[in-house]
Amino acid sequence: MEGNKNQNTMKNYAVYRVYRDSFEKDILFTNLTREEAMTLVQNAPNEKNSMVVFDELPRDMLWGIKADEYE
Repeated sequence: MEGNKNQNTMKNYAVYRVYRDSFEKDILFTNLTREEAMTLVQNAPNEKNSMVVFDELPRDMLWGIKADEYE
């Protein structure tokens, strides 16, 4: 249980908007805990053409962009 608590406080989540018609993604926030990401998604306004979701960040890639190119 102790290890699980530490895992949830790691800041390795991102919140992004996914457009329903094209599935394009806009990164809104990065370096969030799971709880922070969930709160942002739950409080995001509903939109007809897109949705706000969160996911764990890949270690070396960020949705097709290398990490050193993103910074």
